[in-house]
Amino acid sequence: MKKKKLTERTGVRQRFPELESLGLATEYFPCYVNEKPHLHGTDVILLSFIIRGEALHWMEGEQYREAGVSLGVTHYGERHTIVTGPEGIGIMNIYLNPENRALPTLPPPLSRVLPELLPLHPCFKNQLNRIVRISFERPDEALQLVMKMHCELKEKHPGYRDAALACFKLFLIECCRSILSCGLRHADTDTNQNSEARGRLEFLRGYLDTNYQKQLRLEQLAKKTGLQKNYLCRVFKNYTGKSIFDYLLERRLQSAMISLRERGDKIASIAFENGFQDLSFFNRKFREIVGQTPSQYRRRQRNFPDFRG
Repeated sequence: MKKKKLTERTGVRQRFPELESLGLATEYFPCYVNEKPHLHGTDVILLSFIIRGEALHWMEGEQYREAGVSLGVTHYGERHTIVTGPEGIGIMNIYLNPENRALPTLPPPLSRVLPELLPLHPCFKNQLNRIVRISFERPDEALQLVMKMHCELKEKHPGYRDAALACFKLFLIECCRSILSCGLRHADTDTNQNSEARGRLEFLRGYLDTNYQKQLRLEQLAKKTGLQKNYLCRVFKNYTGKSIFDYLLERRLQSAMISLRERGDKIASIAFENGFQDLSFFNRKFREIVGQTPSQYRRRQRNFPDFRG
């Protein structure tokens, strides 16, 4: 089998013009060999779907062992490389440009899991999700969907756009199901944290992810983790790169963004059900972080081509 090397990926959008119209592109390497680390960034979201073999996924100062069938998601601007042995690996690169095309709408509870895999806006990147990795509960199904998606995009038979986008949506469903069943592996963080402290911080992060609609107080969170308030604030920021309440704010905003896309409820109702007690505060923070008002975001999403074609 012919061996093939990857090139610098900072200009993925230029190499794949369909990312502007379709928001999706694939690149298949049946035998990818790269024995020396060469960190490079990307101007899109990169899903590295490893089909066979083993490799090391390098980030800045970090290494992760990958083996097929598995998925690693690298977000905008993250410098990474995948280092293999001489035998190489089989890998499918899936490139996404959600800035130009909305992500598909998934049914609950999968819709609430999707932002953990693919943040709805580049500003929601934190120290944990700059790379996320999953193993599949049903690897054969995931592999079939990825290969079918690639074939549709490559062969361009009549209806290929709808077929490829349908495969992508089904693939995301498999990803979210696997996250619900098997969990999501986050980037490594401060290695100076002992395992007990990391366990408490991960418990808190998970608690915030599932209870963001509630009115949470620092005293309550400190009690749940068994840590002093000041110490908890400091180590949580070291762990995630965000303060506790910035992390909570962004979790609420992402949930509100999903509701704005999927439902026609009043903006005030959506804000309140996602933990915001003050509509003006919600509007101000939404515009500050997302770059547009909630009304503008809703209108743009409804006029936006999405991954359903």
